[in-house]
Amino acid sequence: MSGLSRAQHVWVSLTGVWGDAALPGLLIGWRRNRREEWEGWVISVEPGVGAHDAGPYVRQSWVPASAIRPLGTSSPRSWRP
Repeated sequence: MSGLSRAQHVWVSLTGVWGDAALPGLLIGWRRNRREEWEGWVISVEPGVGAHDAGPYVRQSWVPASAIRPLGTSSPRSWRP
């Protein structure tokens, strides 16, 4: 894994479709997968789901680079890939 000098705040789309469902996250590092595509190690917070709406939970996973956008002053919805 190629580490960053510090974590970067990002928007993450876990569905691959940019819109209102983008989540805030922290980008920790980069790697190339077996197909030589870039992926980012991202920690994100998601709202609770299920019968009791248990509250937010933390997810950490490798995410395709196309599903990561830098955090800016506007929402990811206004960005064009």
